[in-house]
Amino acid sequence: MAQEHFTASVDDVKNEADQIILCGVNRIIYQGYAFSPPGAGVPGWQFLCIHRTEPQQHVVAPRWDVNGYIARNAFLSRQGHSVAMYAVYLPMHDEWMGSKDIRRDLKIELRESGHLSDYDYVNDERLLNAARVEGKQLVVGDMRYQALVLYKTRYMPATVACKVKDLVAEGLPVVCIETLPSSVPGLKAILDKDHQIAKPAFDIIHDHAFLLTGMAKLHEHLEGIGVQWDFTALLPDGERAPLQYLHRSCDNVDLYFIVNPSDTCVQAHITVPATGAFEFWMPRYGRKGARPGIHGCTRKASVDSRFKPKEAKWLAVLKSAAILPAFPPSEEYLSKELAISEPWEITFDHPANAFPLKKYGKRP
Repeated sequence: MAQEHFTASVDDVKNEADQIILCGVNRIIYQGYAFSPPGAGVPGWQFLCIHRTEPQQHVVAPRWDVNGYIARNAFLSRQGHSVAMYAVYLPMHDEWMGSKDIRRDLKIELRESGHLSDYDYVNDERLLNAARVEGKQLVVGDMRYQALVLYKTRYMPATVACKVKDLVAEGLPVVCIETLPSSVPGLKAILDKDHQIAKPAFDIIHDHAFLLTGMAKLHEHLEGIGVQWDFTALLPDGERAPLQYLHRSCDNVDLYFIVNPSDTCVQAHITVPATGAFEFWMPRYGRKGARPGIHGCTRKASVDSRFKPKEAKWLAVLKSAAILPAFPPSEEYLSKELAISEPWEITFDHPANAFPLKKYGKRP
């Protein structure tokens, strides 16, 4: 967490955990647990970390169970399998050929464009050995993608270029960001005249791929060519709502983890390509919210929902007549609120709690 020592609140922990889960991490383990002998009293020996959540923490006990909140979100984010809209080709050869910051720039541009969990990376091995096209979708193993994205990719091995050419010929949308692939990487490839093999493939890719000026235009472009987006949230004025999401698909239910990262309330009209019974699950308290009104058709459905600042919810969409799985049990409060009579003060470095340097020589 990007906080000064002991200044992070429980809500800061919750907000950071939301972002971690949105990026695909589905298990959170705390780094350490402070040891302090009973004789040191409270708050005890100081643990040099950013945030403390052990029983001797020197702040008022949190009014809600942040650990249970994180556990519930982590539990649900491990159900079923992830759903991604498109595959991003890792530009490893460009990095090796001199574009040293290209992978860092790719991650930054994806995040700044609002793409956190709607894509997967693919490399040469997966494209060559596990990729095929079915119904104009890229199938890699058990995953399906609506498009293949090449980010500032200039260098591509001849075998991979020929594979991408075959995928394009079978109807897969290929989107190139800023540049088109045009060269084979490495001196050996040049000496082996791989560029002569790759050039016809590059020409076909150039003729059929879509060239965009930035990752921010990807969403609009895919919608323009008829791709049904996995999650859309609009404000009442029609602009895109600043909501982030993670999608997990199970046998009988689709789960959407939706987060409002802004400091203001957001009223959003949410559309997903699924129909059935809709429920909002409230991970903060482990309870189900009021069942929303649904605007549906044969292929997609929409709901209206209001998100408080930094609020997160799970949208559960039932696929069949089966009963929705039960939300993991929880306790609403971690502990009772501590009553402190005034006047009072908090002291971090009290002599009675000082580490015994004379006995141990130095702090652990």
